[in-house]
Amino acid sequence: ASAVHKPVIGSVDSDGKKTSLSSNQKNEIFVDILERLSVLFSNNGYVLNSTIDGCIQMKSYLAGNPQLRLALNEDLAIGRNTTTSYGSGVTVDDINFNDCVNLSEW
Repeated sequence: ASAVHKPVIGSVDSDGKKTSLSSNQKNEIFVDILERLSVLFSNNGYVLNSTIDGCIQMKSYLAGNPQLRLALNEDLAIGRNTTTSYGSGVTVDDINFNDCVNLSEW
């Protein structure tokens, strides 16, 4: 079961305050981290190629519209041509954000 597909219930009014119907609801954030590993081995058992594809999906049930921050690895490098030494960082080939994300601090 994926938390980000939990149905959205109208829990706040136009002023961002909890409605009377949702007074017993909790402020919650659900985070799903999905990863797919692909590994190609030789007939001798050596790794010929490996990739990890993944995504982070978040669903917020917070009252109002608060600004949220997601902290990622400090050694994160974006781009296929970015060079990092083995074990010293994480290289991301491609990254996409939702339109509502403020990219000015990224």
